[in-house]
Amino acid sequence: MGGHTIEVKMHSGTKDQTKIQIFGMPPGTEWQEVKDHFGQIGQVAFSEAYDPSVALTGYIRYDDPAHAQLAVNMLNGTMLGGAPISIELDYASRDMSKLIIQGIPAGIEWQELKDHFKSIGSVAYSDVLAGKGSGKGKTGKKGGMGTNLNPEMMQVLSGLMQGNGGDGNMTEVANLVQAIALNQMQQFYPAGSGRVTVRGFDFGTTEQQLRTHMGLAGKVLNVIWTTQGSADVVYESRAAAEMALSLDKSTLWGNTRFVDVILK
Repeated sequence: MGGHTIEVKMHSGTKDQTKIQIFGMPPGTEWQEVKDHFGQIGQVAFSEAYDPSVALTGYIRYDDPAHAQLAVNMLNGTMLGGAPISIELDYASRDMSKLIIQGIPAGIEWQELKDHFKSIGSVAYSDVLAGKGSGKGKTGKKGGMGTNLNPEMMQVLSGLMQGNGGDGNMTEVANLVQAIALNQMQQFYPAGSGRVTVRGFDFGTTEQQLRTHMGLAGKVLNVIWTTQGSADVVYESRAAAEMALSLDKSTLWGNTRFVDVILK
């Protein structure tokens, strides 16, 4: 197709076997070109083309929080739709059962995302955010909290899961995962620290812009991105977090919108 070798497969979400997915099309391919190319086989009811340079963001929520931690360490960097994905825990999730997935190639839908993650455990929720433009789908790339275990910890987990060096009991896996999560929480939210959620800033705002603005209230320890327009800002003290409320309805330098600041 236009000098490119394309890959065609049945769409995982099709119920009547009439929908397919096409990978490897020439950059800039329009829907009409897709329709014309595949019209050689039969009448096309619908066609759509995606910009391959646009990476999307997705969300997965497991029934069991232990599976979320396992997915981070076992599926991070795996290939989905021909592209490597990155996975991190969503620390806005109270039970740590939710994941943020970045780098999803255009055209991947929620069912495919769910299928990719269900090898770890039962998936309660799956979603892929639609993206338009080159900046979409890069949520949380700055200051993210991805959790890669060291090789020794991975070996322990693998042993527990497979029964090698352990009894395979999921209770042991859950206890280990909870210990890891607690350790990471202590790193990002130290004792005595305070936290606010800042939301409403312009997409494309950098971590440095956010740190500089919110630093007017006190020393900022960490910035944890939750969406392109929302982040948790962790202060050295609770008093600084309370002081940050004075920045509610203020506007970051270079932004056009004011922000909401919410004490956590």
